[in-house]
Amino acid sequence: MAFEDLVYAGRYTSLADVIDIYGRANAELWSVMDSADETETLARVTRAIDDAEDHIDDVLRGGLYTVPFSDSPTPPAINRLASMLAGVMLYEARGSLDVDPTTGIAQHRLYMQKRNVSRELARIKSGRRILALTDQSTMKTLTPFSGPFDGTVNNCECD
Repeated sequence: MAFEDLVYAGRYTSLADVIDIYGRANAELWSVMDSADETETLARVTRAIDDAEDHIDDVLRGGLYTVPFSDSPTPPAINRLASMLAGVMLYEARGSLDVDPTTGIAQHRLYMQKRNVSRELARIKSGRRILALTDQSTMKTLTPFSGPFDGTVNNCECD
């Protein structure tokens, strides 16, 4: 079985979604080890996708949403973030860094994607980003604040 024939879908994303974001050549480069054993490659893809989805659930746990998401289809933002993070995990698992052609310095080519996923998950958890849900039961019911208001906002995380 060739890489093109591999199929795996997790709760929030699939190998096809990872390929849509990073391209087939990158996904294959990051997934296929030197042995090119299809079972090993599928296991690597499965692990990256499952780990990315578990990471999303772990970060969002205790926030506005009940995880894992029961929405079908998966909220588009969660699908995109899981796909991006799974690609980053495949890239990092290779143990490779790219080299900047101008400086010759090693660099993490997907650092910005990893950082953006982290920031976006923090926004979702805090309620600064509301997800488009078809199943509203995924969103927790919030209790209005009933304490005294002194006119100040404490612990504000601003962009």
